[in-house]
Amino acid sequence: MDIQVGDRVTYKINQTGTTKTIIIEDTDTIKVLNDLDYKILKIERPKYEVIEEKKELLTEKEKEFLKFLLNYSPYKEEIKFIRKIYDDYLEFIETDNSCSFDFRFKDNYFKNLKDNNLYTLEELGL
Repeated sequence: MDIQVGDRVTYKINQTGTTKTIIIEDTDTIKVLNDLDYKILKIERPKYEVIEEKKELLTEKEKEFLKFLLNYSPYKEEIKFIRKIYDDYLEFIETDNSCSFDFRFKDNYFKNLKDNNLYTLEELGL
């Protein structure tokens, strides 16, 4: 079996009889190991499971659309936040409490935005 990055390898050095266990962190470690006179006793390969995965808030199409709206807005320099209101409205906000303008959109857009959450333009990748 080939040794891969991420494996935990237990091996015995033939000259000294010493047993060691290492985790292969990069390909250089594999090269160093290959230069030794050893016998592999065990190779363990971890099975990873996803514990947390960050989901993009906007699709590329949604980002492009919002960039277009922001570029043609008379308030584009002042807008700091976007908030989804209800199922089909976005609110573009200058500060925490002054609204610049609302925009009504079609169903099935901005599904990953939670209602009434303030999102900065940076959070949304704009």
